[in-house]
Amino acid sequence: MSHSILLLDGSSTWVSHFDYDGLSMFTWQRDDLGFVMRWRPIEGILQPLYMHRIIVGAWPDESVRHRDGNKLNNRFHNLHLQKQS
Repeated sequence: MSHSILLLDGSSTWVSHFDYDGLSMFTWQRDDLGFVMRWRPIEGILQPLYMHRIIVGAWPDESVRHRDGNKLNNRFHNLHLQKQS
């Protein structure tokens, strides 16, 4: 089962049901490349926070790939976490 979250531009992203409650409380948008993100302040500076990286718990040295290539499909089973070499 999955749920949609409305983005600022009127489009929607899809997430797995177990991720919905934690993600739906925030306002999300798409960046210039189409990834779903929100801004968060870190030491007074706004930094981007990407939904797909939150869902899989990616560290800075890891990359996340959308298996189907659709950046709005942020269901857990569609995300692949891989170490960068």
